[in-house]
Amino acid sequence: MLTIRESSRDERDTAAMSMHDTVGEDGPGQLFTSLEAAAIIGCARVTLAERLRDGSVPGWRNDFGRWMLDAAGLAVAKSVIHPMPKRREDCLTCHQIGDLLYSWETATVLELTPVMGIHEGNVRKHLNDLAARGLAVRRLDGAWELTAPGIAWIKPQGDEPLLSPTDFANELDREVSTGT
Repeated sequence: MLTIRESSRDERDTAAMSMHDTVGEDGPGQLFTSLEAAAIIGCARVTLAERLRDGSVPGWRNDFGRWMLDAAGLAVAKSVIHPMPKRREDCLTCHQIGDLLYSWETATVLELTPVMGIHEGNVRKHLNDLAARGLAVRRLDGAWELTAPGIAWIKPQGDEPLLSPTDFANELDREVSTGT
């Protein structure tokens, strides 16, 4: 009885690369998979695959269906595709939100949104960045607060405390009613 075994993707990739003994070596005949090329460029593999499909980046599919690029194709891809922006670890908006959390002790996204002047989704993004770094935590009631490392990170250097949410709302009402 004959048993048919499906090969895994890794086995297929290894077999495809072994067909081209210049893959991974330096030189004019060097070949790259779409995954390797995307890592070199700094873009998502899907972005590179779209450019390969629409023809703006030269490349071909190998016998196993994998996109391949040579050194010339990689050079074109570098000029056509812009790398993904790197997220700043210590952005100004995170500092501003941290200042507000330090002054107010706790705040919800809806309280922070009008003060920051950015969309509430962006406020959430920055709060999640702070949480990922262990600087802020979301309570069960949905309010956010700084952790002990967050307080140490944002402790004001002689600055005046910012307005509380209630004071801010009163200030905003005053500006709207007077037209200033």
